[in-house]
Amino acid sequence: PRVPWFGWLGWGSGRPGDDQIRMACFLMWRFLRKPAALAAAFVFLFLPSYGLAVADDQNVFQKARYSQAAEQPGLWRIEGRGGTVWLFGTIHLLPSGFEWRTPQVEAALAQSDVIVLEAPVGGSHAQRTVAIVQRYAKVHPNQSIRALIPDHHKPRAEELSAQFGLPWTHLREMPPWLGGIMLAQSLYTSLGFSPQSGVEHTLASDPALQQKAWDFFETPEEQLGFFAKQPEDVQVNMFLSTISQMEEGHELVSDMFDAWAKGDVRRMDKLFNKNMKEQSPALFETLVVERNRNWMPKFDTMLRDGRTYFVAVGAGHLGGRHGVIALLEKRGYPVALQ
Repeated sequence: PRVPWFGWLGWGSGRPGDDQIRMACFLMWRFLRKPAALAAAFVFLFLPSYGLAVADDQNVFQKARYSQAAEQPGLWRIEGRGGTVWLFGTIHLLPSGFEWRTPQVEAALAQSDVIVLEAPVGGSHAQRTVAIVQRYAKVHPNQSIRALIPDHHKPRAEELSAQFGLPWTHLREMPPWLGGIMLAQSLYTSLGFSPQSGVEHTLASDPALQQKAWDFFETPEEQLGFFAKQPEDVQVNMFLSTISQMEEGHELVSDMFDAWAKGDVRRMDKLFNKNMKEQSPALFETLVVERNRNWMPKFDTMLRDGRTYFVAVGAGHLGGRHGVIALLEKRGYPVALQ
């Protein structure tokens, strides 16, 4: 199953560079009785602490596979009744060195009065996310991976957790949704992807953009709740699908990155959405359909208030009949690929 669950949440792009946040997260990992109190958004902070090693051949693979070419991520312009929206699809973690800020993107950013992300990232927002995860992730032992995952899947899960530097004794005490996210992010991190290079972090840390207004579709608490409030059987399916995803390793990651880098919305929809829709219709409804639909009134406001917006949301939200582009077109807005 090719289902990158964690990619649906903007908080995957938290700001890791703040030493105080780094230390606070590390102390929580070491001190709290239940390691599930960690923010999955900061899983990449802890991987070095547990000796995660990336093979040299994987680094060579990354440099060759992700070399900048004629590829260009998709950028769309939507004209409304008095307002303009630039729509850009993101991947929350990216390999370093990929120059996604093309001249077209730079021009759109310069023209925009407001930057809009899925949710706040960086600084105090990161600390808030940690506190929210503490609340959501403290589960009864009967709600943990150890209790809910079938025994015949545990040896492979334990093997993968060791391979990616996540102690199984910690991982198994987490709720399945959080354990699955941590495993998935560890795969991306091992292949050279980093939130520091992601679109959201790059935008949020750009001093030239700080003078602009900022807005968000969701809060970190709402985003985490999409996973934490799922029924146990859905969470288990998420965890098992993540294990299957990791079997495909860099091939899956490469396909997803390639589709995004070329702005191939149809292919992105297939890679990001198709299997989720087939395997867990309820989760697809929650993570994709409902969220896209809930964003539409905000788009209506943006497209009539006389200002120009740069909207950056996960690439998987754009394509398909439930995607943001199709929903905007159904509302009568012209959407033009730049």
